[in-house]
Amino acid sequence: MNNLAPTIDLQGMPDPVNEGDVFTLTLGNVIDPGNDTVTAYSVAWGDGAAENFTVAADGVPTGRVLTHMYADGGAAPLILVTLTDEDGTFDAGSLSHTVNNVPPTIALQGATLPVNPDLKRPFGRFGLDNTVLDASGQLILLRIVARN
Repeated sequence: MNNLAPTIDLQGMPDPVNEGDVFTLTLGNVIDPGNDTVTAYSVAWGDGAAENFTVAADGVPTGRVLTHMYADGGAAPLILVTLTDEDGTFDAGSLSHTVNNVPPTIALQGATLPVNPDLKRPFGRFGLDNTVLDASGQLILLRIVARN
């Protein structure tokens, strides 16, 4: 008799998810034809991150709820879940979803500086860096405008 690979149902939300927000993956029913027992499973999140579990230490995958935060958007990662039984490790389920790219924001903290309303030069000339890089390496230009 030929071995049949196990399968697992997957549900994820929200879809789409914004970068930096939490994505929730629910592992559903495992179907493993024959007399095999799933002993381990793993989740590859599609962005290079992965988690490994054993049934002995972490419990069965059915009904397990996992969360993940994607650092960068503009992609459609494929989540892959593998299941391991007595016959080997198998790609048992996959789920594709969208991660939205979100415009970067900046939060400024610190002492309040006096502003000269007659100032006509950019702040950069005074040694204040008016450019930053976001998490994906994109250049952001900061424009500070003082108004009465």
